[in-house]
Amino acid sequence: MFDPYLVQYILKYLILCNNCNKYCIYNDCNICCICNIFYCSHCNEHLKLNYNNNETLSNYCIPCNTMIFS
Repeated sequence: MFDPYLVQYILKYLILCNNCNKYCIYNDCNICCICNIFYCSHCNEHLKLNYNNNETLSNYCIPCNTMIFS
């Protein structure tokens, strides 16, 4: 029914949220920089914003945040 290349092109911009299992548009700001877990815009509160010496802005999920900064 659909062209497989079109489906592949659309899915390249969508990613599955690891918390609520819903698809969302891929955004680099919603990924933990340690474990690379993606959170959608609704589950974004699971990411903590911390500053790193090498980067100006880093997002960490709660387990990675406690592992690194505690």
